[in-house]
Amino acid sequence: MEIMSVFSLFFCTVLSSVMLSLGIPNEFLLEGSALMGIFSLAPLYISLKEAPSFKTAGILCGTHIALVHLFSSFWLANFKDFAVFTLGASSIAYFILGIPVGWVLFTVLRSKNPARPFAFAACWVCWEWLKSTGFLAYPWGILPMTSRQMDLFIQTADITGIWGISFMFSAVSAFAAEFLYQRKPETETFSSGSGTGKKEMFPGLLLLFFLFTAGCGYGLYTIHTLPAPETSFTASVIQQNSDPWGNDGGVAKSLTDIQNLTRKAVAELKKTTGRKPDIVLWSESSLPYAYNINRNRYKRFPPGDDFSSFMKEINTPLFTGSPYIETGNGKEKAYNAVILVNPDGTIEDWYAKMQLVPFAEYIPFTEYKPVSMFFDALIGFSSGWEPGSKKTLFNIMVKDETGATAAIPFTAPICFEDAFPRITAGLHKEGGKVLINLTNDSWSKTASAEYQHFTTAFFRAIELRTTLIRSTNGGFTSVISPSGEILYSLPIFEEAFLNAEIPVYPHFVTFYAAFGDWFVLMAAVCAVSAVISVFKTAGKNFAGRRRL
Repeated sequence: MEIMSVFSLFFCTVLSSVMLSLGIPNEFLLEGSALMGIFSLAPLYISLKEAPSFKTAGILCGTHIALVHLFSSFWLANFKDFAVFTLGASSIAYFILGIPVGWVLFTVLRSKNPARPFAFAACWVCWEWLKSTGFLAYPWGILPMTSRQMDLFIQTADITGIWGISFMFSAVSAFAAEFLYQRKPETETFSSGSGTGKKEMFPGLLLLFFLFTAGCGYGLYTIHTLPAPETSFTASVIQQNSDPWGNDGGVAKSLTDIQNLTRKAVAELKKTTGRKPDIVLWSESSLPYAYNINRNRYKRFPPGDDFSSFMKEINTPLFTGSPYIETGNGKEKAYNAVILVNPDGTIEDWYAKMQLVPFAEYIPFTEYKPVSMFFDALIGFSSGWEPGSKKTLFNIMVKDETGATAAIPFTAPICFEDAFPRITAGLHKEGGKVLINLTNDSWSKTASAEYQHFTTAFFRAIELRTTLIRSTNGGFTSVISPSGEILYSLPIFEEAFLNAEIPVYPHFVTFYAAFGDWFVLMAAVCAVSAVISVFKTAGKNFAGRRRL
């Protein structure tokens, strides 16, 4: 069989990127498709296996990764003045980053070892981890985002994190490609394809089936043995469906709307249960002016319905997003923060976002004057939020049946942070029994963006076996159980609220929370070993031919 044409190679590559993009929540399939996701890398596997050179493999893989980013994250173009970076520059960057990924995958696919599909999967796990880690990380467009419908298997996330899911999905794609398309070797050179047949691949397929079945069995066992909630609290979660980034008139209207919605929520709860909520939850940035230095302003704002009087009226603690300003040593630091406000208007505690959105909430390397001058000239400014450093443990005070008051601790990753296992696990290990995430995604203006963020965050509940509450201004506002069940939710892009009885489970540290990305380390060892093995074999073959 002849080597595939350049057109065929690129067709397979584009097909793979389309399949992965359709597996991720999108405008056609808001829930995404696990079936698309689990087989999405098969065409890419074939194209890389048939690539005639490192150069071609690098271009193919770079094209695939860039297209998935464009197809699945097109809504980044709505990120106002930053679209040139969030979508344009990032797509170019992913193409460039994809080239060395293609080289590595091309190398492991030269192996004659029938375990090469597992080596391919190990390499892919390493790539998705690298993409999702660090200060420039963007954990979107990855295989686990296609898996939410596989309720049983994804329970393994409390052991392997999402990386075990990434490994299984990419391995299924690899074995599917091997069994769908095999070509006979033309030579014994390093650059030739492998001649391993289907019979030799069968033990690996049996192992894959065993791993998948064992994962589903673990999921079934885990779901049915989760501990019962030890207590609960009532939260009024408000989704105002307005953009807090508007002008001053828009800001005032947004705050007035959310206050009125809160009144409705509190009144409805009072009518149905005879009591008020234990806490009210707003979204990120709902108080647009830094509350800690603008309390006097909020005694007059919004006009005609000032915030300070509103807080006394509802007489309930409020957890909301607001900038936080620190001053000292002649310097001022501004943080994207969340604050717990008491009914009397005092701040109980606050937490500042640690994982900031690059080129949106902060601009990297602006401590160097040429960089800051470049961005000042390009977009008119070069400063942004300061990253936070402290891990805050908040408390919700709840009265039990006897009238005694008990504290329910919670932690609060902000918006983008709920996509990062390392951030949420680090916060959770402080002792929180609930995760509360405040998000502002209204700028995206697309349903798929809301569902993608929800899907990315959803795994934190399973990884940590804790309840996750997402309070957003546009969607997807929801309450997720430790098994991944959606307990409550609101329609996206609608002005609405929900009064939810939130189950609180005993705090414990899961295997994943304790040991972190151990699975990625194992995958990296396997990937490096596979690459070394291929080069060693190639060297021996070359030496043998020289002796002949």
